[in-house]
Amino acid sequence: MIHVDISVLLPLRDAEGTVATLVQIAEAIHARVASRHHVDGRALALEILALDERSGDNTSSMLSVLHGQHPELRTLQDLDRGSALRC
Repeated sequence: MIHVDISVLLPLRDAEGTVATLVQIAEAIHARVASRHHVDGRALALEILALDERSGDNTSSMLSVLHGQHPELRTLQDLDRGSALRC
């Protein structure tokens, strides 16, 4: 079982040009928080949830590439428009 302390939600729609930067920002925020806080002597664990609302561009392809580089990245795809904020 994977233990997660921090979940960052990224609601996305047609975000191929920005999704890589958003993932990097989420990791930077995690690094800053994790450097100051620990749970039971361990660093805080991060999960990034990319919530793709039926993007019509290459957001899905970008997420596939990013998965190989960021093991903490998880994706939910083909969500109805606006539903990412209701998850």
